Amino acid sequence: ELAYFFDLSSESIAITKKNIKLLGYDHRSRVFNQSARSGLEMLAHNKVQCDIIFMDPPYCQVDEIYQLLEMISEKEILAVHGKLVIETEKSVIMPLVKNKLTCYKSKKYGITTISYYSRENYEFENCSLPREL
Repeated sequence: ELAYFFDLSSESIAITKKNIKLLGYDHRSRVFNQSARSGLEMLAHNKVQCDIIFMDPPYCQVDEIYQLLEMISEKEILAVHGKLVIETEKSVIMPLVKNKLTCYKSKKYGITTISYYSRENYEFENCSLPREL
């Protein structure tokens, strides 16, 4: 079991590596100085399926968020019972369903929204999120 980290910021990479070392998880972590897109492509190429994916993309790149969501779904990077957690600006409208992914929970915190996705199907009542984007 491994954890993969992708970030373009050298400063963030250094902090992530330091925290991993402090926690004693060096042997179970891989940190890459590359974009989320490149990282996901690498995972897909190596047929890695993740149990948990956390995404905190730049708020201004809404199209990129939708493309990454689609890539995770189409290339089945998220394991069958895995969970995907995406942080966005609260003005970003996330789809309820994107290919094989279903948003089962969404919470607002100040200017931020956290959306939770799964490959499992959920029944929704009184939900105002769009089905597809």
